[in-house]
Amino acid sequence: MKKLKDYQRNKKKIIIFDFDGVLAETIKIKGLVFYKIFEKEGRNIQNYAYSYHIKNAGINRKIKFKEIYKIKLKKNINNKELSKLNVIFNKIYSKYYKRIKINKDFINFIYKNKKNINFYISSTAPKKEIINILKNNDYYNIFKKIYGSNIKKNIAIRNIIKHEEIAKKYIIFIGDTIHDYNVAKQLKINFISYKFN
Repeated sequence: MKKLKDYQRNKKKIIIFDFDGVLAETIKIKGLVFYKIFEKEGRNIQNYAYSYHIKNAGINRKIKFKEIYKIKLKKNINNKELSKLNVIFNKIYSKYYKRIKINKDFINFIYKNKKNINFYISSTAPKKEIINILKNNDYYNIFKKIYGSNIKKNIAIRNIIKHEEIAKKYIIFIGDTIHDYNVAKQLKINFISYKFN
């Protein structure tokens, strides 16, 4: 939090949050959903799916499904099958929404600074999913815009830079994975590494 206070003093104008593992503690809960989805495949596959998800936080869910099927089940799945798996995932995951912890430190920071800083979300989680979780906790309206899995993070952040017409030195991206760091490095914007414990 000290770094954020320093940025505040320096009057930075844009803060972009990753969602899973930063604003919300969802990583392990999603791991449980992966575990449940592969129930018919046996404990070995379930454990692998759970571990693969945890180790690859920040990667799009459909890519995870493809890799789990390819590596452990020796199958290639098509887009129709991926969509079906995604629907099943969402149905199971929605039952856990009330168990998801929201990062109150960041939420309080946003409320205190929303007049001077525009806050965004850029995540590999589906936008609808993020919105539902935020609405469930009454935090939906505090973000200027939410970008989900339908748009890559580097493209989403480029859109924010273009829309805000702001120098990159006034933008901070807060993420929890090497993928987030690489996006910030590629776009030459400030990065804060944070994991919601």
